[in-house]
Amino acid sequence: MRPKNNKTYSIGDVALASDLSVYTLRQWERRYNAPPSTKLSSGHRRYHADEIVRLKLVKKALDLGFKPKDIVPLEYDELFHLIESKKQDLLFTERWTHYLQDWNIKSLQSELLSEWDSSTPSKFLIEKIVPFLNHIGESWSLGQISIAQEHFISEWLLTLISGYWQKNNFPSENSTYILSTLDEEKHLLGLHIAAVILTEHKKNVLFLGGPTPLEEVIQATINIKPQALCLSFSSLFSSQQIEKSILQINKSLPEETSLIIGGKGACLPLANTIQMNNLTQFFNWVKGDLR
Repeated sequence: MRPKNNKTYSIGDVALASDLSVYTLRQWERRYNAPPSTKLSSGHRRYHADEIVRLKLVKKALDLGFKPKDIVPLEYDELFHLIESKKQDLLFTERWTHYLQDWNIKSLQSELLSEWDSSTPSKFLIEKIVPFLNHIGESWSLGQISIAQEHFISEWLLTLISGYWQKNNFPSENSTYILSTLDEEKHLLGLHIAAVILTEHKKNVLFLGGPTPLEEVIQATINIKPQALCLSFSSLFSSQQIEKSILQINKSLPEETSLIIGGKGACLPLANTIQMNNLTQFFNWVKGDLR
């Protein structure tokens, strides 16, 4: 529960106690209407003591990597649970990354397979593997793991994930989904996770992989008339490249086919497309078969 205290403080006191600058607090007041304050007849603003406690949690959340827009307006209890959840994520992501750094493959594979066996594939991939891969990416950018280590874990996970969906993929005329990347796009792990989500929901996956020439992706879509064409773009693709490709696809896309784009490169909304910002969103879309 959020602690209650009726004492009030100046913004300078709040900044000092919460380890946040006065400038930052002023910016947040303008952008997010938080932290809340009471205006005195003198024109000065006063802040309740319990707001200092909440702002300390905001500072902790910032240190854990959350963005101000996502956390500044949150209530105390919401922040507390968010931070605790993130701490749990950090526990396993850091532990698994340490295994990888030390080439402790036995411990790493043992824990990953144990998690895989104790959960549904989609839940395991979304809640465990996605945070783990994000942490690996951060560690690689900081020079904390090698290219060889990053390649090893990517290939090992790819074998595990692709083996599952290929084993459970059953042809169906009514719910075929084409999954592909386009020219020069070699990042396929996210696309394989999408394939797991689809097969787990009894959808038929036609996996073109990549990189696949744009013209051939279009022709396959015309011939097969799938329920959806799912394309993944990494940050290597510019927004201009993506927009140009999507415009070309939309000219020939069968009327009954939805066009879905995802990946870190797919950051701008485009006409006649369904944009997936993350795999949780894709999971919910498939589960509800939203249109």
